[in-house]
Amino acid sequence: MPSTLLDHLHLPQQCVLVKPKAIPRSAFTHQANLTARQQRLLTNVERVALIGTLTHATTGMPTHIDDTYDVQSILVLGLNLRETKNANEAIEIIHRALPHPTVLLVEQDRKTLVSLAIPRKSLAEHGAMVVGYHAQTGWVDAYAPDTQALWEKLPYEAQPHGDLLAYAQGLGQNLALWNLREWVGDHARIAPSGMSNIREPLIRLETLNAQISQLRALRRNPDTPLRESSRLRVQEHRLIQDAMALAECIQGALR
Repeated sequence: MPSTLLDHLHLPQQCVLVKPKAIPRSAFTHQANLTARQQRLLTNVERVALIGTLTHATTGMPTHIDDTYDVQSILVLGLNLRETKNANEAIEIIHRALPHPTVLLVEQDRKTLVSLAIPRKSLAEHGAMVVGYHAQTGWVDAYAPDTQALWEKLPYEAQPHGDLLAYAQGLGQNLALWNLREWVGDHARIAPSGMSNIREPLIRLETLNAQISQLRALRRNPDTPLRESSRLRVQEHRLIQDAMALAECIQGALR
């Protein structure tokens, strides 16, 4: 894990391990009750290591425990993959296996992505945790000038510090802003104090963006009949109008 990637988080020095602690793949296999196929997917993981931990002791931020969340620490892991194929599934397995909010700094050669998952208490199984929120960038060139706009959203001082959950949610919102840059602009920034005001609009825009992408893929599929393609185009246009209105609202809150 090159130090420059971790450096983009600007974590307090006491949050960063002097020496990364390697985590064996078997730890995720046992925790997540994986199928044989999922276990094979983990062979794509070259190395995973704990490189940082945010706690009340290392940050001064209070823990957050209520009926939905139990956030007493946030883990920062470095993850090196052999190839990008099936990367999302491997990342999902790792997130599901961990009961703490986790930031994954993922690398494969020059390519990198950032993934964050915030678990919540399971409604079906007492004492169990499930992924309640997940934000993840696509693959980017870690050294490309355009990627600087992503790095600007990651620093510790750019996130809210009300408590550990607020920090994790703020980082998730900044990752969402990067993913939604087509709608809100590459350099969209929001002060930590204003993040709670755009949390729900951002989630709605993320949902709309995903729906638009799915409709576009269906419409462009050569097997889609012409009449169906025309119907999908109309539906896509309506969602785009909704997304544009929502993006304008978010941009207004960012100013």
